[in-house]
Amino acid sequence: MAAGRLAFAFTVWLVFGSAVNGDTLTLQSDVSFNGRVNFDGRIFEVSSRFKFGTKVLKIPPDDVKKIEFNSTDFNPGGLSDTIEIYLGERPGHKPPAGVGTTPPFSPPPKPRIRVELILNAGGERRGVLSRIGRNVELAGEKHKYRRNEVRSLSLQ
Repeated sequence: MAAGRLAFAFTVWLVFGSAVNGDTLTLQSDVSFNGRVNFDGRIFEVSSRFKFGTKVLKIPPDDVKKIEFNSTDFNPGGLSDTIEIYLGERPGHKPPAGVGTTPPFSPPPKPRIRVELILNAGGERRGVLSRIGRNVELAGEKHKYRRNEVRSLSLQ
């Protein structure tokens, strides 16, 4: 009986535990990365799963178009496929500072990023993005939006 409960608990964790760990970050170039998105007020970090393991990608705010909060955290292509498209491997092109997984990286000055939140329960909020972690926080608002309350976030 105890083994049955343990198997049930594990199944629930597999189904619902992964549902809160994925997001999709779309760049201005319409290239997307799946993974857990965080924002510390300066730089977006996406912890992305690939066939060969997990990598943390650091992406400047100017390159981000939209974030969707969903259950997708796996990237079916390899990192090289995804990152080469993002970096735009072409003559004369320099990738944005800090992009990729090569340390050390020093974040740029704290920007004021205007966003529009689309909420799952309906409605929208506009403001300046402060942080994305456990919650999505807008500057000057006391209310912290839980990740599962937010459908998407568009940078303006």
